[in-house]
Amino acid sequence: MQETLDPGQIINGSSIPTFVINNDHRVIHWNKACEALTGMSATEVIGTDKQWMAFYNHQRPVMADLVVDETNESHLLSYYNGEARKSVLIEDAYEAETYCMTFSAGGKWLFLTAALLRDSDGRIVGAIETLQDVSERKIFQENEYALKLELAQSVSELRNSLNLLQETRSSYLLVLPETMVPFRALRGPFRAPKPA
Repeated sequence: MQETLDPGQIINGSSIPTFVINNDHRVIHWNKACEALTGMSATEVIGTDKQWMAFYNHQRPVMADLVVDETNESHLLSYYNGEARKSVLIEDAYEAETYCMTFSAGGKWLFLTAALLRDSDGRIVGAIETLQDVSERKIFQENEYALKLELAQSVSELRNSLNLLQETRSSYLLVLPETMVPFRALRGPFRAPKPA
């Protein structure tokens, strides 16, 4: 006798923050990793359509909601500032990076992937969404960008200083022969030193 696996057990056993909604947009799975990331317990969201509360300060669809509704791509992109894209690995799935303010310590950057779930007849039964906290990478990229801007500004200032120095040197060399005349008159004609 072959035992069937419970999808809920698989999702709950994953260390990747994951939740599942049905085609009515009700949360049916919210794993421990999702609880740890969002600070919302499964009991708070399972059976509700309040998944947005974990990520946003106002009611709006999460990516899984948009995927379940088979939202057209341009509408989906509008929720993610044009940064969402079709997944290259998973059919009927989208990915995006977004900043979520609702988390403690000033929010978090998340990489989201949401994919349609279909029954054996191909009918949409829900969507699964996975979340990855990419805040450290994003902060590193922002710091790197700031340092590159600072370096570019320093290089530009250095070039300007070198150009000014070159102009000053050129002006000095043009004036130098005229200023040397009185010194030559005082000391006499220039003579090369005699070899010893």
